Amino acid sequence: MAVKRSGKMFNLGLIGCGNIGRRHLEGCLLLQESFSLKIQTYDASPSPSIFSPYSIDSIQDFSEELDICFIATPAPPRLNLLRELLSLKKVRFIVLEKVAFQSEGDFSEALKLEKTTGAKIYINCPLRIQPLYQKVAGLLGGARGLCFNYEYSQDFKISSSLIHNLDLFCFL
Repeated sequence: MAVKRSGKMFNLGLIGCGNIGRRHLEGCLLLQESFSLKIQTYDASPSPSIFSPYSIDSIQDFSEELDICFIATPAPPRLNLLRELLSLKKVRFIVLEKVAFQSEGDFSEALKLEKTTGAKIYINCPLRIQPLYQKVAGLLGGARGLCFNYEYSQDFKISSSLIHNLDLFCFL
């Protein structure tokens, strides 16, 4: 489904219709630019009605060229979905949800796919690009051996959020 706004039309794809897929859809709907979005559920489970106007049956139904494709599925099928996507379509940028893969071998294979297809593959850990953390990194100046005190509340979902903070600590 195309959403006409201003400027160039961007072709977007989304694989996965769970909670994180929904967040990607919500983000796409906030874009100021025009876009065409197609969403593919990677399994047979029913997807919420919010996805319906954009739903397609398979990766083959995506546009021949995608500017960005989000892969928001559980990690186990992700490498096979990435292989299928890149064997059928030309994709400029791919955003993988974390935890991206379950093995070092899968990471190696994804890097090979990136190299051979020219697609740029990113893992969705965006805290390091926030202006506040960019400023903190500049103030720290690459210092090493720093000690962090990490506290969280009981309602903090540590299993899904910790990866973002670990990435941030590595960045800082």
